[in-house]
This record gives sequence, C-alpha cells and structure tokens, in this order.
Amino acid sequence: MYSIRDISHLINGVLLAAICAATCTQASSTVNITAGHINGIPCSSTPAHAYLSIPFALPPVGSLRFAPTVAFNASYPSTGLDAVTKPKSCIQFGHEFLEPAPWSEDCLYLNVWNPANVTSASKLPVKFWIHGGAGNAGGSANPLYDGCDLAGMGDQVVASTNYRLGALGFMAAEEVGIDGNMGLQDILLALSWVRDNIEAFGGDKVWNISLLRKTWHSV
Repeated sequence: MYSIRDISHLINGVLLAAICAATCTQASSTVNITAGHINGIPCSSTPAHAYLSIPFALPPVGSLRFAPTVAFNASYPSTGLDAVTKPKSCIQFGHEFLEPAPWSEDCLYLNVWNPANVTSASKLPVKFWIHGGAGNAGGSANPLYDGCDLAGMGDQVVASTNYRLGALGFMAAEEVGIDGNMGLQDILLALSWVRDNIEAFGGDKVWNISLLRKTWHSV
C-alpha cells in the first residue's frame, strides 16, 4: 500500500518530468554549421527556436561601402555564436516605413526560425522573407516579421534578412566605380547562405514548389 505522502511524491515526480521534457527540448537550441555552432533561443509562445543576427556577409563599411557583397568567411568563437538578439536595421532613408533606431551600416545579418523538434534530416520546406520599404527603409527586426508563429506550426523553417538600402544599397556611379544594386547582391548572398546551411536547421535546401504551395495554403 502507498501512503498519501508516497502518492504525492510520485505525482510531483511525474509533473517535474513532464515539465522538464517540455522545457529541456525547447532549451536545446544549438545548430552546427561549417563556421561553428550557433546558439539560439526558444520562442516564448510557440514550440520553435529563433537564431537571430547570423552574419552572412562582411560589414559593408570602409573599403566595402558601395562595393559588391563579400561573404562572411570567419569562424565563430569556441563558445559559439550567440544568436539571441535581433539585428540592427540598415541605415534608413526617406520618411516612411522607417524602423526604430539604432541603425547601422554593419547590418548584413539574417535570422532563422525552426520547429523545436527538427533534426538535420527533417528537410522541411523553407520560407525566405525579404522585407519591404521601397528599397529605402525597413528591416528584418520588425515584430511583424517574427517567424516564431510560422515555425511553431511544426512543418516549416523560416528565414529573413537585412539588405542595404537607399543610396548605400542601390546608387550607381560608374565613373567612380560604383556599379549599383548592392542591396540586391546582399539578398542573393543571403539566399546562398540559406541554401548552403539550412539543412542544419531542419530545412530542405532543394526548392520544391509543391511543398511551398502546401505550406502557404496552411497559413
């Protein structure tokens, strides 16, 4: 026969195990890629993980200002890349759709969200978000573009990116060696990074239009 105290201990143990099972799965938000491991954070409201401010290009400052995008080619620290805060928005231009300060020229970072239970073999369809703003404003840190809800559905991986804006992203002046469309080059390099690394987040690097249509219709 079990005493009331024994039964109470048993119930408490089961509850603690259930809580641990839920929270420990969420806390395991580390992904390994060639550059090292990326430490993300659990989403607060859905069973998903967020990996924020992942560098995909060298900072477009100094001699790289107005230059074609150069891929990030360094390794992360031995403790990993702490991808836990949203990136600063690129320098904003104009008067509409401006993101809140602080802004920075060092802004070429992307974000990834994935379901909490994925593995590198999951091969889920990937949604890649490019923010609007007429090429003069906007940024991937906007709360409207948070991918936790979509990734929390369990059947997709979500990515978003910053890119250079305004004159810094699109000015062309051939006479001084500025070819223009730097912002589009930023987007293309971000897409290349996703293609090369998204499997580590549980995504499928092979674009599949039928799967993409299926996931969009599920939203």
